[in-house]
Amino acid sequence: MSGRTFAVGVVGFGRCGSTMTMGMLAAGGCPPVPGSLPVSHELPSPANMRDGLAAGHTVKLLDVPGLQGWDLPSIGWRFVWLDRNPIQQGKSMRKFARWFNGQASSDYAKKMTDTIRADRDTVRGFYAASGPVLDLRYEDVLRDPDVAAAQLGRHVGPPFDVDAAAAVVHDRSPKCRPDMAFELLSVCGQVAA
Repeated sequence: MSGRTFAVGVVGFGRCGSTMTMGMLAAGGCPPVPGSLPVSHELPSPANMRDGLAAGHTVKLLDVPGLQGWDLPSIGWRFVWLDRNPIQQGKSMRKFARWFNGQASSDYAKKMTDTIRADRDTVRGFYAASGPVLDLRYEDVLRDPDVAAAQLGRHVGPPFDVDAAAAVVHDRSPKCRPDMAFELLSVCGQVAA
């Protein structure tokens, strides 16, 4: 085990690159909390985190725990906050909602963009109150995965395999694609999204 005395939370709003970042952390030597779903590394419920979270593990937290009726477990924390161009993120949220449940209003992307802009500082502040936060931009990770992996390594401390973490990053544009082809490939385990 790493000897880390804290858990790592990957946080932000949906469609921010959290799955890719979880993959980078796992490849670098910070495994997801037991019970995480394959590929996406999401937890089926907050109870899974309470039952299995221990120092040295990572967990994806895309909802604000305090606003969802549960609190962060009392363990040491470090967080990786992910930002993305809010317009592209809103478009990606709409695309995902349409694919997932077959519906999303024509103004859904704008509503999500407005929500991200309005709530970003409050949500980030919730996590910052519980531990140090590394801010990463999705676009920057795609542009220079080596720099992003090195930042992750410094944030979580040794041992961390920077080269393995950087190798997880996919080569693509940060703009929202019009279809789900890329995401479906990642579900098959062929790429990390």
